[in-house]
Amino acid sequence: MKKVSLKSHHMVQASSNSTRQALGDQAAAFIPYNKSWGVGTILGTVAARISPDQKCVLELSKIKSNVKESIVKCVGVENLEHSTAKYITFDVTYSEGYECYIIDNDSFQLYYGDINQFEPLQNITVFLEIKKFISPEGQPWVSESNYEEYATGISANYECSDGTIVRNYQDFKVWEKELALRPNCPNYDVLPYQTSLEDIEHIVVSSDGTIWRDGTMVSEYLAWRRNPNHNYREGYYWGAYGVSNSFKEYAKLYNTTYFALKGLKRSEQHFDATYSFLFTSQEMADKYIERLKSFQKRK
Repeated sequence: MKKVSLKSHHMVQASSNSTRQALGDQAAAFIPYNKSWGVGTILGTVAARISPDQKCVLELSKIKSNVKESIVKCVGVENLEHSTAKYITFDVTYSEGYECYIIDNDSFQLYYGDINQFEPLQNITVFLEIKKFISPEGQPWVSESNYEEYATGISANYECSDGTIVRNYQDFKVWEKELALRPNCPNYDVLPYQTSLEDIEHIVVSSDGTIWRDGTMVSEYLAWRRNPNHNYREGYYWGAYGVSNSFKEYAKLYNTTYFALKGLKRSEQHFDATYSFLFTSQEMADKYIERLKSFQKRK
């Protein structure tokens, strides 16, 4: 490893490989961590009619698939098309949390009589709680298997709940499970990342132990460290590699992701919890946070 000097007079260490990687490494989508991912509840709209005593009525021939699933679970009739009933009735309750009327999934009843007894009926929009798989992008899917099939065909980098980056959905799911089991002491060998930092082109800033992909990124980091408003225009950070909401996001997109794509070993990925900068050791990451806290106290 040879030492090089930037114009800022900060000493950095550079790997013996070439000084720049092709931007093609960044051709993958970046998916920030979404704490709502996994099986969750969404609301589906249902157009029904309601009587003065709050009994709702739906015509069986016009119900949607999501409502049909809830009816089947409640009444135990799998083939509603063969039922002699023409209507389904149900109750609704007002939800303070959702601020709307929610269908009581345990109140569905097949109705065989004359609907006129419910008159006068008024049109109403009510909501059905539906269990869906929420993808890391925040999109609802019918099931996780459907999303997994979709995810195998895309190139994406996933941010995990601890701020680190992985290269695909399967790695994301494995690492999240590991963090759930052992949040304070995860097993770094659960992911098949085998590349050592010494084998990846990078530059280390000696003054704080941060690791960067090349001289361009280091220069931007050092300039931002001197002046937090550096490269900010109209509320965005404008860097050499792209535009982001902040330098923190910019570094995550174009620096941290770079090392994830290179397959850097988990045991060599040391991040601080504030900026997700990459450090040479956990000790250096902890020292960075301490300096940051100390500076904030002085202000």
